[in-house]
Amino acid sequence: MREKKLHMWYDEEPVVAFGKGYRVCKEWYGKNMESIERWMKMREERGDLEQRKPKGGEKIGEIVQGRFRDMLAEIHDRRLVENLCDKEYSQALFGLSYAVLMPAGGAEGGGKRHVSYYVDPVRILGKEYRICNNWYEKRNRKKLERWIQKRSGERIS
Repeated sequence: MREKKLHMWYDEEPVVAFGKGYRVCKEWYGKNMESIERWMKMREERGDLEQRKPKGGEKIGEIVQGRFRDMLAEIHDRRLVENLCDKEYSQALFGLSYAVLMPAGGAEGGGKRHVSYYVDPVRILGKEYRICNNWYEKRNRKKLERWIQKRSGERIS
């Protein structure tokens, strides 16, 4: 029922940009569809609408779910794990709005599913934790890269 109501606000014909169709709100754009299509085509030709990867090659989410996840699984320091479960510590270290880790369930995590954490848990010191998914290129990337480089000696970018 709700889906039908939402569809009536959008044009039936999608605007095509970089191979995907996007439905545009009638109320906002109404008669200006031609100018929007011209603008999107111009931006697409210039490459402005492409999903560009940062200079380092990998997006921050790929780093978090790849290298960072692997490094977390290898942690042997219980105090570091406790710190990564602390919001203030995570804010100071990475600039995150949430704790880096959250217990994946049971009594500690309350069995809650929080949308700011990846669903697949990582096992650290015999317990499962979920990793924060609220990472941003500009805000968190440099801090994450420094942490990885410091702990592994590996340069990302």
